[in-house]
Amino acid sequence: MSRTVRPALLIALVTALLASGCGIPDDTKVVAVGPGPSKGTFTGDDTSPTKNLRTDTNDKVAFLGNFLEAAAGDYDSAADEVKKFMSREAAASFKPVSTDIKVVHLQGTPLINPDEATAQINVKQVGTLNDQGVLTPTGGAGTQTRYDITIGSVEGQSGLFVTKMSPQALLISDTALSRFYVPRTIYFWNTDDTWLVPDVRYMSLTVPKEQQPTTVVNWLINGPAGWLNSIVDPRPKGAKLVGVVPAVTNDTLQINLGGQVLPPDPSKDPDALDRLQNQLRWSLRPNLPAALELNVEHGPQQTYRGNDYLDSNPLYRRPPEPERFAVFDGQIRRLGHSLNLSEPLPVVTAAANHNVQMAAFGGASTSRVYAALVVSTTAGHVELRVGAAMPGKPAALRKIGLRAPIGRPVWAASPRWVPSTAPSG
Repeated sequence: MSRTVRPALLIALVTALLASGCGIPDDTKVVAVGPGPSKGTFTGDDTSPTKNLRTDTNDKVAFLGNFLEAAAGDYDSAADEVKKFMSREAAASFKPVSTDIKVVHLQGTPLINPDEATAQINVKQVGTLNDQGVLTPTGGAGTQTRYDITIGSVEGQSGLFVTKMSPQALLISDTALSRFYVPRTIYFWNTDDTWLVPDVRYMSLTVPKEQQPTTVVNWLINGPAGWLNSIVDPRPKGAKLVGVVPAVTNDTLQINLGGQVLPPDPSKDPDALDRLQNQLRWSLRPNLPAALELNVEHGPQQTYRGNDYLDSNPLYRRPPEPERFAVFDGQIRRLGHSLNLSEPLPVVTAAANHNVQMAAFGGASTSRVYAALVVSTTAGHVELRVGAAMPGKPAALRKIGLRAPIGRPVWAASPRWVPSTAPSG
């Protein structure tokens, strides 16, 4: 089945170039920086890396590194895995305030005095990882925190043990996050039902490939990450997965859903089922075989084949040759050999193109172009300025009140634009 898709937002990020010297050369070699943005596919294998055990080393620095990966993997057993590194007394008294896992970046080498049993590790918290695979940045993420971890031996047992930890918490390092999890993108419809919004989760590599569809569907049912609540439709929140998603049979993945999946009166929202299958197929894309069989309680059984669902995601419809910009010497400039090289900048006037630190352009089809600039002021502060205009037309930018620090602007989603001449109501 297919559906008519309205024009959607096309994302274009502008890279801020830090340059020195006497200028930008006319021609330079291409440097590969890394992989580009994912379309939601998962290219990893089905092999979970092996964790280091408590007894694998008697070096205290290496032991601490292994300790900071113990909680990675299966969320429900994270505390038990951490306790395997502890003495019996320390494990019995280990009661972290939160069951969420703190992802931390280790600052320097752990401070270990040979004459003392307690090691000090200084970390900056990246965020907290919950049982839905959501990594939530926490307030004061750049603040350094010190943990005191006492390491010693236990009579009659080999190897090192954690005999005390303060403060108590479930910790994993950011390197353990990269090693034992893979980013997976699930999708929710925006509040206008015009395009799918990505929601990145972290799937443990301990989840077998056959069980991954069940995990993904349960993520969808439990709703979007908190920071997306105001811009997406939470459906299929409130639905129920009947059993588990069975293994693929005859190149078909079967999903059985109950509860309030679809509106009671289908005539009031005839596209609801089509949106649901598009959302499921995009979210399950890494595990999707040739066909998806969708069984909805009190609804018709449907089997979907082909790639028509791909057009429901604006990321898939990015232009093959985007316009390219850079920020250099406080101004937005078109890059050489870019599309529309001789055209003026979208939206931004020459008068506004000064003291720019970062910027982003976005466009909804060919009807509207958006600009967001992070600009330094004469008072030494930074502020966000945004504007929109028809293609080829300039617009006045308006200041958006945000507290510092302000990072790079990125267009995530916006409502469908209605011309100002259109009647309201």
